[in-house]
Amino acid sequence: MGFDPYETWLGIPPDRRPPTHYDLLGLAPYESDPATIDQAALRRMSKVRQHQIGPHSDQSQEILSELARARLILMDPDRRTDYDAKLRARGETRPGPLVAPQKVRNGDALLLRPGRHEDAPDVLASLSLTEQAGDGALSLRSVSNKRPSWWKRGLVLGAVVATHAALLGAFLLYVFGPPNLKQKAPDSVRVDPDRLTPPPKPKPAPPPVVEPPRADPPGGGGKSAAPPAATNRDRGKNVGGPFDAGRDEPQGKDADSGGGIRLSNGDAIAEQLRRSKETYEAAQKAATEDLLKAFDKQIDFAKRDRKPGWKARLRDIQDEKLAFKDDHVLPKSSGGMKSAIMRSAINKHEKEMTNARDKRSNEYEKAVGDYLKQGKNARATEVRQEGQAFLQRTAALLAKPMVEGVLLPTAELGPPREWLYTTVKPVPGWTAPQFDTRDWATGIAAFGSEGTSNIRIGTLWNTEAIWLRTSVDVPRLSPDHVIILRLRHDEDVKIYVNGELLIQLPWWNNNYDEIVLTDAQKSLFCEGRNTLAVNCTNKGGAQGIDLGLTLFLKK
Repeated sequence: MGFDPYETWLGIPPDRRPPTHYDLLGLAPYESDPATIDQAALRRMSKVRQHQIGPHSDQSQEILSELARARLILMDPDRRTDYDAKLRARGETRPGPLVAPQKVRNGDALLLRPGRHEDAPDVLASLSLTEQAGDGALSLRSVSNKRPSWWKRGLVLGAVVATHAALLGAFLLYVFGPPNLKQKAPDSVRVDPDRLTPPPKPKPAPPPVVEPPRADPPGGGGKSAAPPAATNRDRGKNVGGPFDAGRDEPQGKDADSGGGIRLSNGDAIAEQLRRSKETYEAAQKAATEDLLKAFDKQIDFAKRDRKPGWKARLRDIQDEKLAFKDDHVLPKSSGGMKSAIMRSAINKHEKEMTNARDKRSNEYEKAVGDYLKQGKNARATEVRQEGQAFLQRTAALLAKPMVEGVLLPTAELGPPREWLYTTVKPVPGWTAPQFDTRDWATGIAAFGSEGTSNIRIGTLWNTEAIWLRTSVDVPRLSPDHVIILRLRHDEDVKIYVNGELLIQLPWWNNNYDEIVLTDAQKSLFCEGRNTLAVNCTNKGGAQGIDLGLTLFLKK
């Protein structure tokens, strides 16, 4: 039996399919209170959003769209009235089952008290069950609402008043009474001052271990960002975080870097993180506004269209716009997605959000390397954790995971990818994901000399060797996925993935070659962000290097 999100996430059994809007939100049929409807919708959507990242991301997006549509219809009185009329015409009441009745003896009668249920008729609350003599037959009769006599009511009222008066008097005595009534030690307790011993003084905290600065190794091009061999963590000492006393940063008033990182005044690295957050938020706001404008244009077009069914299409587009504006749920196959203009606008929105996310993630990686270079390992760990949390938090704002498509474009197909590069031989470990590339330059693919055939040069390279690095996001790979490497090299080239050698080719080729990666080569890629490192050398003549990756499914 396959996975059933309706029953697992929303508790809707199979016999209530298709579910009504009230079933989706967990409401009683024909509920009309807007506050109750809104709170129920928010609870349901919050629960389903927990599954946006994982194996059931597609189903969570579909159910989120249904929940958003149900909320919009039931919150609108006119649309809810129309919807309720359709349900009544179909006989879709679906009352909930009653709890088993309880029999309570009252004199000669047995009272039938139905359990409380949100859909239970109130008329059953006034029925009683009596047993006939002789044949043992049962009959129902109305229970009279017998009022208690006046002295019983007076006795109950007096007891309530007396209880409240006693509580009020105790409270006033405690607040305004003499101090010795609030806390008084018994006379029988005697404390000998000579026997009192002061509490032990806390031991002073050991001074922080500050590692001596290390000079850059010869060879240039940066150094490995791996932590030193003997750190405080390795020695088993309890090292405080970046806010504990004794840190090597100057003390000062904390400020927020924008990414959840707390920093001291004068911290240039954290200030750069704060600016990167502002840049990301500005890009997110601009991309969202552009897509909302595209929705408005599509709504205006639907109003002018006036073809059969235009009202239904208009409502679909309006619902999709509100779902995107409130919960960032991108439309899939209904309403506005039938328009080529909307498809283009949504693709543009996803591309802009992905680029902004990648730039901010790169700022996190750069900050980690900078802190490690300064010997601030605790701060580097904190920034790395915040960067990982940022990637997980923003993954739900992007499109569903790629099944097929271009992972890394070449310069000929475009748009060309931005790479980090150096022409000075780096130290060992330059292919590792956490290598410090602060001293590396930035350039646009492809790299080479003027006049090299069949390659579009974006950055000039005329030395003997060049070292390149970039990152590429890869979805979860299945046995049916195929990765094709498209490569133009002149001359010898070595390509690494996450520090492991992917492929090594000698000499050169005169045009782009397409290489289907083996299963062993494909296993070097992991789900998420991967580091791609390239080294190309040239012994004379024209030179150039450019590569790309494409993902396919076996047909």
